[in-house]
Amino acid sequence: MHALRSLLVNGGEISPIEHLRNTEETLLSDLSALIVLGAIFGRAAPSGDAGLAGLRADLPPSAVAVLTRAGVIGADGGVTARFAALWQARGPALLARIDFILKATRDLIDHGDALLADPARFMQRASVFAMFDYSRGFEPGPAARADTERWTRYVAALSDLEGPPLSEAIAALVAPTRPLRILEIGGNIGAFAAHLIRRLPVADYTILDIPQVCAIGADHARAAGVDVRFRPGDMHRMAWSDGGVARPDCIVLKSVLHDWPLDRARQVLERALEAVVPGGQVVIAERCAFRAENLGLPAASDAANMVFAPFYRDASVYKGLLHALAPSIKVDVTPVVLDMRWFVMVATRS
Repeated sequence: MHALRSLLVNGGEISPIEHLRNTEETLLSDLSALIVLGAIFGRAAPSGDAGLAGLRADLPPSAVAVLTRAGVIGADGGVTARFAALWQARGPALLARIDFILKATRDLIDHGDALLADPARFMQRASVFAMFDYSRGFEPGPAARADTERWTRYVAALSDLEGPPLSEAIAALVAPTRPLRILEIGGNIGAFAAHLIRRLPVADYTILDIPQVCAIGADHARAAGVDVRFRPGDMHRMAWSDGGVARPDCIVLKSVLHDWPLDRARQVLERALEAVVPGGQVVIAERCAFRAENLGLPAASDAANMVFAPFYRDASVYKGLLHALAPSIKVDVTPVVLDMRWFVMVATRS
């Protein structure tokens, strides 16, 4: 992870991080390669260069053929330099994404009829939603932490890729003139915060999330050297600012609102507008509705988004909620194209 964070955009050229992103997304578009890699990693994930060197060991010709086509194995029979660089920078994150895509694909094959007819029934049956068991994050003990860590690592794997373009769009819309007190609601373990801190002047950055997420996040932030504070609790029930810190200048809601039905999303936005200082800003970053015009080229990774497709909404939905809460509020929106079309929205409280 640290290697990926050190690769920044350089001028107008394609940066190392863009090369890594392109390599990862190309690989994740090949379902056959993911099936082979999932089977290999399920048996024993390679560790370091020595492990990668033996990646081809004991593989049948069909598996070698698939991995060669995918750019994992080169013509000389060894692991390609491109895949080795991706593994060094993104090994754990890549494993998390492969595992989730394969889970989502199985869920769509086994329960796709429910997704089409009754999304609530699909959620009850799908393994990916069993993985996102937020209730475990409120329970103490190592088992609950391990269960929570599975999905927090997956979310962090995505945030490390989504962070640079989304935070750049946020910084352009927020355009701060002084260091900001930022509160990120549902900020997971701080992967997105690390990117936003690089692009905004920050006086204080606090993440409010459930207890086990905060415990994992605090360890992660210390290891990564990211200056973030964590406040554990229930975002729907607790105060969003503690007594010792002034109200936030900016409240960030990145990939949070789609988790909730519209009435709960409206309550979250209402709390955000109440908590932020006058003249402060509420930031929303979300995938757009899962419609053809918002999708990119076909990819196996579509499965990871399709399981959540019923819950994605267009910017106009949240803009409407904000104007219903505060008719005169100023709202700016900019599109961002990643795995699919996203939007970044900044609402400035009067």
